[in-house]
Amino acid sequence: MVAVNGRFRGWWIWHQPTKVHLRTLITQRHKLMVYRDHTYGELFDLVEDPGEIHNRWNDPAYAGVRAELFQRFINAELVREPTRMPRIASA
Repeated sequence: MVAVNGRFRGWWIWHQPTKVHLRTLITQRHKLMVYRDHTYGELFDLVEDPGEIHNRWNDPAYAGVRAELFQRFINAELVREPTRMPRIASA
């Protein structure tokens, strides 16, 4: 709590910056979230679960969906990277 001249002015909260690093792919039907350096993630069916309550990441029924979304995710990430490398004359 912070007091100025004896009067309450608000709460003082110590905050550590977030260390979460993730990427998200959203399609018409699904949302895939991949976390850096972790084997878990999040997969939601936005049609069946618009409130994103049920994480389908480990659901065997969604294994094919997860694989397809991973492929799309990887391709989307590759598009973000430059495809041409500078030519090195001696190489």
